Amino acid sequence: MNGKMYGLTDYKGQYQIVDIFGYATQGLPGIEIIGSGKCARSIKEKIIYFTRWHGVKLPLRRYILCLDGTELLPEKVSYTYLELPFLLILWHLAGVLPIQKMDDCLAFGRLSSDGSVCLPRDFRPIKLLLESFCAATGEKVKTFLDSSAEDWPGPILPLNEILISKICIKKMGESVPTELAAVIPMRTILN
Repeated sequence: MNGKMYGLTDYKGQYQIVDIFGYATQGLPGIEIIGSGKCARSIKEKIIYFTRWHGVKLPLRRYILCLDGTELLPEKVSYTYLELPFLLILWHLAGVLPIQKMDDCLAFGRLSSDGSVCLPRDFRPIKLLLESFCAATGEKVKTFLDSSAEDWPGPILPLNEILISKICIKKMGESVPTELAAVIPMRTILN
């Protein structure tokens, strides 16, 4: 099985949309992350911890997750917000997400050790980047988000419902969970 989606890197407050792709084979079971340098091991272990925390069972396969275009990124780019997209593409490849196609989806967020997803405090730079990206590519990108993002360019996928379990979504630095918006009916997502 193959899959692709968009993620977000951060370099001194400047965000960049990057491609994340992966595949699953019947090879020796395991997870390999390529393209995120020294952060690959940390991201992999967080994904495994997060998956176990929520009781998600992955089929025993070999999962290869790749970050594309890393040669264009500055040396000190932050991969923090790629943790959620790597998790989602892994769960997609394992067949545990109720989404068949993810190549027009964007996700960003940090996985917390308490089983929650932390999102950036300020969505304005991301919104502007996504607007210009959609205008340049002609794509209508779906975003995994919570309900606090008003006037968002494109459909919002209800992250809480999609992640199967009741995951607490919070803004960085806040401890109060927020409810998620179901902007798109689930039957639309499944198609």
